[in-house]
Amino acid sequence: MKQALIFSMLLLSQSVRADATKKFDTYVKLEGREIQGLDGITNALDGEAIRQILLVRAKIKEMLLGELDPKTKQRVGKCVFDGKKYGIDSLVKFEEQVAKEHNIVKSKEINNCLENAKKDFLDTTREFIERITWTKSLVIDLIQQSFTKRKIKKSLCFEWINTPLGKEEEVFATKVKTLKEFDIFLNHVNMFLGDLIFSCPKAFSQFKQKYGK
Repeated sequence: MKQALIFSMLLLSQSVRADATKKFDTYVKLEGREIQGLDGITNALDGEAIRQILLVRAKIKEMLLGELDPKTKQRVGKCVFDGKKYGIDSLVKFEEQVAKEHNIVKSKEINNCLENAKKDFLDTTREFIERITWTKSLVIDLIQQSFTKRKIKKSLCFEWINTPLGKEEEVFATKVKTLKEFDIFLNHVNMFLGDLIFSCPKAFSQFKQKYGK
């Protein structure tokens, strides 16, 4: 019963309401020896990895758009700014406005939102990053393939995934200084992880067998 609940919750995290965005549901097929050599392999891209990826994607969606209220079916942001809650997607426009106004108090609020969101993301992805540490070179090639097909020419994902384990915070400290940069990074991560799931039928089958019963 518990496994069935986990399975339904994770699959629900993949769906998107019409009032949100379609970028969470658009996938490209990854091909070649890299993905074939990882799909379904224990301690690489197996069923457990799919579970972790689904959880990360659900967290990213919450960070960008807000948590889904089961009663109202509306999303409520996790970041508090000017007395209200917003998702990172919505906060980006306020960040630009605050920068123009040179408002010290609101600038501090924006910065706090950014730092809390970065910590939240690192905590969420730690388990998955530890799992794929030994396959990093292959994952980087897959990111390149994914982004080439999506016509994304530059992304912080390359630096982040190629950073030694435990040093990810240093990348964020030096490279991610605005919510806009973090928003782009999260969207890139989300798209790539969606492509991984879409391209790993063996691993997804393992996931369904374990959590779908």
